[in-house]
Amino acid sequence: MPATGDDPHQVGNALEWWPHYVVLSADKVKGLRNSTTVHDFANTLSVAPRTYWLRRDDAEFVVFCFAKPEDAETFCKRFGGERLSGTQQ
Repeated sequence: MPATGDDPHQVGNALEWWPHYVVLSADKVKGLRNSTTVHDFANTLSVAPRTYWLRRDDAEFVVFCFAKPEDAETFCKRFGGERLSGTQQ
């Protein structure tokens, strides 16, 4: 079935649906308790259904994507994350 462009889960549409990125150190998401805390909070916001990993200078990070810029900012402040601009993605 051809893609219609309406499915937010298609990789090409992710930038349109969730264009606001927050990067957390992977250590903040490791372990059941940390993972549950971070993901439960993200799920109250406009977070994308999936995260992805990023490696920078031998450090690992988890990237959360949000539909609303204010949700990305709230999440960033809550967990000490870093916002990614469009040029850093």
